[in-house]
Amino acid sequence: MQEVLNYLTTHDIPYVLHTHPAVYNMQDAAAHYQNINGLPVKNLFLKDKKSGAYYLCILPGAKKLDFKKIESLLGSKAITFASAENLKNVMGLEPGSVSIFGVLNDPEGRVGIILDAEVHDASIVTFHPNTNTATIEITHDDLMKFLGLVKHSVQVVPL
Repeated sequence: MQEVLNYLTTHDIPYVLHTHPAVYNMQDAAAHYQNINGLPVKNLFLKDKKSGAYYLCILPGAKKLDFKKIESLLGSKAITFASAENLKNVMGLEPGSVSIFGVLNDPEGRVGIILDAEVHDASIVTFHPNTNTATIEITHDDLMKFLGLVKHSVQVVPL
């Protein structure tokens, strides 16, 4: 978490930090988000079984991922959740802590970012700072600034 906070501070990206007990899914998180502003999101680490490509799919917490739609978007029929081992090896994260800030652990830019249009359009979005015991509020403009600094492809699509 400290590396994420240091990165944001170093790059003049303001944030609001909230700490809470560990959460592993959106149902767990809902109990702790009463005082947190912004759109809660889920971050799904996906893999194309055929090409081996990795994707971080970010969508509103209440939205369910349509695998047929994401496969059509990516031109693949083999998109699945990546394993916990893949998550650790590629993004340096544990299940339950997947976050857009995990791309900081992937300096080669191997992970493509798929950002749901609702997330992109939200004025404030919330993410874990690579740990599931805290949540960061970040504005749309500052999220775009962050995405402009990292070496990852970003697709904004309606999911």
